[in-house]
Amino acid sequence: MTDRTPEFQSISAEALAREPSGYTLVDVRRRARYDEAAGVLPGARYGDPERVADWAAGLPKGKPVVVYCVHGYEISQGVAALLRGRGHEVRHLTGGYDDWVAAGRPIQAKDRQP
Repeated sequence: MTDRTPEFQSISAEALAREPSGYTLVDVRRRARYDEAAGVLPGARYGDPERVADWAAGLPKGKPVVVYCVHGYEISQGVAALLRGRGHEVRHLTGGYDDWVAAGRPIQAKDRQP
């Protein structure tokens, strides 16, 4: 298997919940969806999906990244591919923010200035 196989490109909510501190979490929901949401996954920072080039260099080196959007499809998978192209070890969260919340997992208040 290579890191291009689906198992290595995504992470389940269950796996992330077992060891969330092992990852840098980045919320890549579109800005309007981010603004209307109640919170973020614990420890997550916001990264505008339209401005990946502006914030990608600020990600810590040597720590895997998990990105998530609302449902875990186009936005997070696209951002993950861009970050992989910049040399980051990155996965997208299967099911996204909505599945995380629907499963009753914790969220935290958003920073006022993402």
